[in-house]
Amino acid sequence: MGFALACCVGAIWAPLFVDPGIPYSTVALEIAIPTLFVGTLWAALLRVKSTARGGEVRWGWRLSIPLALVDAQLTSIILLASKATSGLEIIISVPCGLWMGMTWGTLVWAPSLVVACGCFGLPIVHADEELFEFEACDS
Repeated sequence: MGFALACCVGAIWAPLFVDPGIPYSTVALEIAIPTLFVGTLWAALLRVKSTARGGEVRWGWRLSIPLALVDAQLTSIILLASKATSGLEIIISVPCGLWMGMTWGTLVWAPSLVVACGCFGLPIVHADEELFEFEACDS
């Protein structure tokens, strides 16, 4: 699921960040790499059946928003660092990327999160529940 999510995010958001002289594929890859790791972690958390404080909501759903913001922050850092020309600019790109990811991530990544939850998260949980019911009937 992480690969599928990363491909979708890279293809959809790369046109917004392409600069003259930088190939589209490079920008798509810079956007997709953080999503690959964060999306894979999110998918694994959706499979965990335990909930916080004995509630009904699984950890994967509770951590969807923070993980989306972490993804936006990592993506922002990578996009800014890739355009840096000196060591100082690379160092400055980290706090700027964190800030940009928190603000821009809320505006841009939040709608993406809604789509990701609908297209990727709900099928995982539904399939997991179907498997659980099948195993319960089998025993």
